[in-house]
Amino acid sequence: MLIHDLQVIFVHVPKTAGQSIEHAFLERLGESWETRRKYLLQPNDDPAIGPPRLAHLTAPEYRDLGHVTPEQFDAYFKFGFVRNPWTRLASEYRFRRSSIRVSFRSWLLEQFPEPGFDDLWRHVMPQSEYLYESDGHAAVDFVGRFETLAEDYRAVTERLGTGLPSLGRVNSTTNLGSLERLRRLGPVRGLRSILAETLRKTFRPAPARWQDYYDADTRAFVARFYAEDIERFGYRFDS
Repeated sequence: MLIHDLQVIFVHVPKTAGQSIEHAFLERLGESWETRRKYLLQPNDDPAIGPPRLAHLTAPEYRDLGHVTPEQFDAYFKFGFVRNPWTRLASEYRFRRSSIRVSFRSWLLEQFPEPGFDDLWRHVMPQSEYLYESDGHAAVDFVGRFETLAEDYRAVTERLGTGLPSLGRVNSTTNLGSLERLRRLGPVRGLRSILAETLRKTFRPAPARWQDYYDADTRAFVARFYAEDIERFGYRFDS
């Protein structure tokens, strides 16, 4: 999310409360979700300017793809949030469960998204790629944590001094997943997706705890795939 008036770049790492933060900024700016495009919150079909959803630009891409000048990039306040990789993938699976249609284990070990011009990949891409330069230096000024969201969001609002509103819960896999599917897929496909999810929950309920999604193999897969995130941000399976 790029806000020239406030000199802010919010780097939206998927599944870290990004839409809640975007909505808070839109409310502060007197905008709505329908008028969000001016802040690079829009679909995209041109790889030259970013991923399929420009909301999921990495911090360096804002500069390298020409959305801001190098001078603006250095001057603007840049921030993003990260999340425990194990809980992040469980949340992603819960969100897409009705369309993935395979077990969590099969998704991770056999059908995991691969790098490319694909929003599915952006949703599982290592978080370090969003927030760090290729040489390992931080590309943002502040990294908050999903696990301490309220406290770290408050630190952002104090830093900006813009009177941002409190965070609401948007795009949660536990409350607004159906609305998000309708928005993304349209009424017909969205309703089919919601029905499929309802039936799946009825006949094969999802685990109540995110830890229960994992076995030794899938836990090890996450440890390998997100090794840089785990080391950089100090996460463990149970943290």
